[in-house]
Amino acid sequence: MTTGPRIAAAIVLLTLAGATPAFPEEPLSLHVFGDPWSDTRHTIHSFGAEIDTGDYNYGDPTPAEQAHLEYINRARLDPQAEADRLLGGDLNEGITDTGNLISTEPKPPLALNASLIEAARLHSADMIANDYFAHESQDGRTPWDRMEAAGYVTWFTAAENIAISLSTSPLDEVDTITGFHDGFVIDEGITGRGHRINIFKANLKEVGVGAATGAMHYNGVDWSHTWTLTCDFGSRTDSGIFVLGVVYGDVDTNGWYSAGEGRGGVTLAAVRASDAARALTTTASAGGYGIPLSPGRYTVHATLSDGSAALQMVELSDRNVKIDFELADFSDLPVCGMPGDVDGNGGIDLADAMLALQALAGISHGEPICAESAVGGRERIGLPEVMYVLRAAAGG
Repeated sequence: MTTGPRIAAAIVLLTLAGATPAFPEEPLSLHVFGDPWSDTRHTIHSFGAEIDTGDYNYGDPTPAEQAHLEYINRARLDPQAEADRLLGGDLNEGITDTGNLISTEPKPPLALNASLIEAARLHSADMIANDYFAHESQDGRTPWDRMEAAGYVTWFTAAENIAISLSTSPLDEVDTITGFHDGFVIDEGITGRGHRINIFKANLKEVGVGAATGAMHYNGVDWSHTWTLTCDFGSRTDSGIFVLGVVYGDVDTNGWYSAGEGRGGVTLAAVRASDAARALTTTASAGGYGIPLSPGRYTVHATLSDGSAALQMVELSDRNVKIDFELADFSDLPVCGMPGDVDGNGGIDLADAMLALQALAGISHGEPICAESAVGGRERIGLPEVMYVLRAAAGG
């Protein structure tokens, strides 16, 4: 097992005019990015999760932590666009090891994992509480020790990025936490650009983004305002393929999620087309969600507390898929498109079978019928839908 370097981190010192680093009389800021860490176990990949999501827990990130994840996933889904935004178009700027060169191909988005969030938050808080900045804890624990202690045990690859921002005046939480992402990608002063490499590793599936804040003594200065961030990345041998994303209202009209725009408590159902089996979850308070599934075709159905709904279709193979729902996309029932959901209410039950029978017999009592719910690409509702719904109602 190999570990990354744990030498002194590069320091970028940002001060206001006239500030003295050792004895600040005016507001002073210090932003540091720790040396990247990663490790890989050689093992057989397996996929244990079927429609039963097991003990998977997305966690409850803060809006700033969720926003940092959105930055990560935006970068992974379009590496070249991220290079254009931050690196003058050169995705491999500063990468010296040809074995670590980053391709411009899209990388699978990452799902949050509650165990990784816990490990990340505890490490961020521990660094502030004990006035240090390093991947290895002062009691000798390594990143993988902390991940396993938090319950992330069956990993076959893992990585960690850490950053710190210190100031003698208040720091904006969202700007600081999301700004760390840009710092990781640019990776100025870090030989080999290991933080950037960690962000774009194609074999990762999950991440924990954990921030902490408080006062800290660092580099000979008492800092009254500090934010630390730990990003713990991993993939497990027993996880499924994740459907993940956010439900949000685009208040600032920038076309994607911003901190504070998420809608918590939204019900999501991933319904498998082959047998109508489903996996259920609700969005976390910041609007994010994740569902581990087996490969197949699914309808992801999101329902707000007022009953309005939206759905999207997805085909899962061997890569995580991101599906976001913007509040403007929701509408009152029926929402048509889910195979077998003849009445468009987001569920498959005997009422759908009755409607399908009525459609087969040419009988209508005015109930809405979703032609899009036909099974197997058919264009009309009939006996196959009746049989499909009855099998689903009987549990397969």
